Amino acid sequence: MTSMASLTKLALQYKFLDVYRACKQVPLLGGHLFTLYIRVAAPYSGSVAPRITRFEHGDCRIELEERWRLQNPFQSIHALALLNAGELSTGMAFLSLTQDLERRAIITKLSGEYKKKARGMVYAECVVPEETRAWLRNGGEGPVTVRSEIKDFSGDVVAVCDAEWMVAPVKKTIKAAEPVAPSEQQQ
Repeated sequence: MTSMASLTKLALQYKFLDVYRACKQVPLLGGHLFTLYIRVAAPYSGSVAPRITRFEHGDCRIELEERWRLQNPFQSIHALALLNAGELSTGMAFLSLTQDLERRAIITKLSGEYKKKARGMVYAECVVPEETRAWLRNGGEGPVTVRSEIKDFSGDVVAVCDAEWMVAPVKKTIKAAEPVAPSEQQQ
């Protein structure tokens, strides 16, 4: 395993929301520390240089700045960069809920609808609906779709991202029974 893969595996052992709250305690640098953490924990998502500006249980807002490496040939933010930010916001919002309920989730389907060219600063915002939260609290298992809207700073929706997450209980590891010496078995 490469050292980066080892670092990613280590980063994923912690709950995203706990790490976010710990980072926010560091004056001036907290947001940058958490962004660095996300880049290690989810390297592909980190490739669009997301800036997490709000993160609570079931709620996440990620800002994305138009820059040369994210542009398409039409001088706007590439559709897949928008979808990447949308998927990250759904993942952070949704996983902040599943992690506390000892559930796991993996994305199984991702779709995007693009409304208009995205220029300048945009943000992907996901607030998990109350009915989905209740479904999780009541032991829901199986697929569930979570939506993120990507807007420009004038408030216009530039894209919509729908992410389907497959939810299941966390697998419990069961330790194998200690071998019993033959002399102990006869007693």
